Amino acid sequence: MSLTRRAVENCKLALLLITGAQKKQVFLQALKEPGSTLPI
Repeated sequence: MSLTRRAVENCKLALLLITGAQKKQVFLQALKEPGSTLPI
């Protein structure tokens, strides 16, 4: 496995973690606000 390939994989993983955290935050915020619509 080359170094650049490893870097790309790490970037993908980081992006997944970031987007996952953002979605979770949006979801928790929606739970706090009754009557708000969840963007899916």
